[in-house]
Amino acid sequence: MLRGNRNLTDALSGVTAAVVGVVLNLALVFGATVIWPGGLTARMDWFAALMSVVAFGALYRFKASVLWVVLAGGIIGLMRTVIFG
Repeated sequence: MLRGNRNLTDALSGVTAAVVGVVLNLALVFGATVIWPGGLTARMDWFAALMSVVAFGALYRFKASVLWVVLAGGIIGLMRTVIFG
């Protein structure tokens, strides 16, 4: 019944597109803040950039689970903080 309603389907398609845009914007803003914590003119955090590339590779090349990639990243980041302060 709802699938046949063209107005409702069009409205939900618009909402879905908007949500995807917001999520992409947040990913870019948060990613830039993590990789360049002092702004684009400051030093780049090479560890964060390397972790981003490794996580991307694990997700897309090796089809790793998002849960395991997030947990591994958290553990590696915690270990870096404990070891290097």
